[in-house]
Amino acid sequence: MYNEKEILKRLREDLFPADMELIINHYQKVVFSFVYRITGDYHYSEDITQETFIRAFKYIKGFDTGKKFFPWLLKIGKNVSINYINKNKKYILLEDKIIELLGTVDDETDLIEKRDIVEQLLKHLTLEERELMFMRFNLNLSHKEISEVTRINESTVRSKISRGLKKLKKKVKDKNEIL
Repeated sequence: MYNEKEILKRLREDLFPADMELIINHYQKVVFSFVYRITGDYHYSEDITQETFIRAFKYIKGFDTGKKFFPWLLKIGKNVSINYINKNKKYILLEDKIIELLGTVDDETDLIEKRDIVEQLLKHLTLEERELMFMRFNLNLSHKEISEVTRINESTVRSKISRGLKKLKKKVKDKNEIL
């Protein structure tokens, strides 16, 4: 049974490989997804995910056990991702990597068209709006948890997500009128 509080307690005392593996197995996919949404680069996202866990274990003794672990871990992932982007002096748009995501799909033309439309719509959002909306809707984080990850005031998080949704709804309406 996965008991995160007990695992974190043991990790704060000493880095037991079995406990580290449990944490990694529990969060690796979601951290990777989050990092990939920021960088848009599959291979670098693998490295950044690994670096996120390395840093989390390195600084585990500084983790405030009164808070939730997951937002703290995402904050590390976000910081490592931003450092990567800044270090490489380029911004990789997620939408430019859609072909890599889809691979070769011959029989699912409709699916591809819908994904293309979604990707086109997402281009109208800022990086911050995509990041906030991904945390809210894909990771199911509360506004408070998102606030902890991003260090943005909770009410500001709410309004930015709301504005992003309004922007998407307007673009969907515009696109439907054209079709």
